[in-house]
Amino acid sequence: MAPRWQANVRAEKIRLAELDKGLPAVDLIAQLSAEGDTTQASLNADSLAEQSAVQISGKVLFSGPSIDSPEVDLQLAWQKLIWPLDSSENYLVASDRGKAHVSGVLDAYRATVNAQVAVPAYPTGTIDTTGVGTPEGFAVEQLALSVLGGNIQGRANIDWRSGIKATFDLAGNNIDPAGLYTNWPGVLSFTTRADAAMGEDGSLTSLQGDMTMMGELRGKPISATMTGHLDETGLTVPSLVVNVLGTTLNAEGNISTKASQPMDFQWRFAMNDLSFWTPGMTGNVQAQGRLTVQ
Repeated sequence: MAPRWQANVRAEKIRLAELDKGLPAVDLIAQLSAEGDTTQASLNADSLAEQSAVQISGKVLFSGPSIDSPEVDLQLAWQKLIWPLDSSENYLVASDRGKAHVSGVLDAYRATVNAQVAVPAYPTGTIDTTGVGTPEGFAVEQLALSVLGGNIQGRANIDWRSGIKATFDLAGNNIDPAGLYTNWPGVLSFTTRADAAMGEDGSLTSLQGDMTMMGELRGKPISATMTGHLDETGLTVPSLVVNVLGTTLNAEGNISTKASQPMDFQWRFAMNDLSFWTPGMTGNVQAQGRLTVQ
């Protein structure tokens, strides 16, 4: 019979910033109970930092193909989770409640997340996502986001072997911008595909993609299409066409960030009825231009 073990640990008022200067200056209260043998372990953990609470439960198997990569089956749940933990008012992202499930080994694991998510100045939404990961990256097989009265679905691939490279496809339906701008009600749909790359320092090195949008805004039809590429040399826009509220914008060309590189960017703009944008105003605006550098 394999020997068994049991452990209970409780920590109170652990100041996170004293462990690492990059962590927020909050006190952590945590409790962990675990038991098992040489082949497996079960655990339960609870933690509280400010108002954010996290619970973890599950099993870890040590009898897999590699002792260096044990198999896990863990459930996570949280309440009033914010980041940074010490920024209840000036937070970057918050989740009033959520849950996650992680299973597999480090070389091949599966993760699912269901959570309520909020960022400042935007309405609260819910996110459901499922994906598989390895030490080299993560593939989002299914992403569903409910926000602004509509939904956004898609998938993505993220590779972090050297910097970060990401490819994603998204489609949104029945999006109402009135949740952000009360005077701009509408029903919008869009599709977008993009490839992005970031350096190891976190800076954006390239972004390439296309987007199509259609629907209604203030009861009037809207349509927009765009393709573009952005990198350290500048911005290239093969095509930009926008039609909204009697206004059209067409643009194409390239804008370089380097003086030694040629530039050629042109645009045409027509606002046929100002009353669509500001009730009571009359008139129209026409403009066009071209920027060239040889």
